[in-house]
Amino acid sequence: MVRPGYKAKQRRRRTLVSALLFLLIIGSMFLHLWIRNYITNLYRDIEQLRQKEAMLVARNSALQIEIESLNRPDRIKTIARDELEMVFPYPETLAVVIQPVNNLVRNGQ
Repeated sequence: MVRPGYKAKQRRRRTLVSALLFLLIIGSMFLHLWIRNYITNLYRDIEQLRQKEAMLVARNSALQIEIESLNRPDRIKTIARDELEMVFPYPETLAVVIQPVNNLVRNGQ
């Protein structure tokens, strides 16, 4: 003999389990889509950063070449002579001043 209301409880329980299972499946789908979207965005960001890194490395190389060309001694000499009107002194115009070392003589060293 079946108790009264037993089948209704069983049906309600089955409906509740089915609804919970349905919500769990839908929630899992949304979670999967969110994670997949997040990973896709991360890969896109990584690719953009790699492109930016490559651009910066190329720019750094170009700047390094420019620095080396600007630091050439012949270029500096030309700018000093032409733009700043600097000249090399003649050897006879150099004055070398030697200060006597009186402290060493007085101390007996």
